[in-house]
Amino acid sequence: MPSKNRTRFGIAMPQKFPDGKVDTRYIGDFLSRVEVLGYDSVWVGEGHFSPIPNLEPIPLLSYAAALTTRVKIGVSALLSAFWSPVHLAKGLATLDQLSDGRLIAAVTIGPHLELYPAFGMEARNRVSRFEEGLRLMKALWTQDKVTFHGRYWNMDEVSINPRPRQTPHLPLWFGARVEPALRRAVKVGDGWMGSGATSTEEFKEHLALVRRFLQEEERDPDGFPVSKRVFVALDPNRKRALRRLEEMMGNIYGDPSLAARVSVYGGEEEVVEGLGKIIEEGIDLLLLAPAFEPTDQAERLAEDVLPKL
Repeated sequence: MPSKNRTRFGIAMPQKFPDGKVDTRYIGDFLSRVEVLGYDSVWVGEGHFSPIPNLEPIPLLSYAAALTTRVKIGVSALLSAFWSPVHLAKGLATLDQLSDGRLIAAVTIGPHLELYPAFGMEARNRVSRFEEGLRLMKALWTQDKVTFHGRYWNMDEVSINPRPRQTPHLPLWFGARVEPALRRAVKVGDGWMGSGATSTEEFKEHLALVRRFLQEEERDPDGFPVSKRVFVALDPNRKRALRRLEEMMGNIYGDPSLAARVSVYGGEEEVVEGLGKIIEEGIDLLLLAPAFEPTDQAERLAEDVLPKL
């Protein structure tokens, strides 16, 4: 389902359950419908601590892989510095095999420095740990025997098997929104996804930096997908749409006031206009994150909004 330009559309799949009960049948029905509707990809995120049920991304995407045949499956973004790179490389390689090479993984350091002690590490080392972990993961994905001696991990003549189905490895995108992280995404990443917690104007500023860095690094922009997550609520009652978005932002970010600034909401024409302002930047993928009733919103967006973009 590409736009009239080149943009493809992804959709966030059910992952959080505010009523307190995980509904696996609903997840399955959603995935079946999304395949029929023609979305390019389905996406989840990562959040370890939550007052409501919030499913872990790799097991959930394994479930999605088993119930789909066409759509790509993506996670944006994994807090990879919290993971052992050996475990994460093995888990993602397995998932890429189970999905027949349909996996996209985005990674980020994340802004929550207070969480690092819960994972047995110090926040002050987060950037070097993050970068070294990614180098090790890529080595494990691409080399028959890995010898690696870094600051945090050391090994001699080891391998993981199977390696990813995709070659040389599965796409490793970055979630980033500050200048050093955006530069890092261009230097070592395979793509970039703008945060859902940024406005369209902020996204445009970040995208301009990404494109400048691509030039400076002499990287082909056609080989570096750029994308954005956007929270959306399609409802002719604009006040009700905003109220639902505020509930979502409270659950995800603890800040309901974000909703009005970063989301696209309202009736059909308002949503077309809001999404169009993002698409006109020439992005490769727009990830839609509905605030409520994911299946109904996915259907209405696919039928009434996306054909107009």
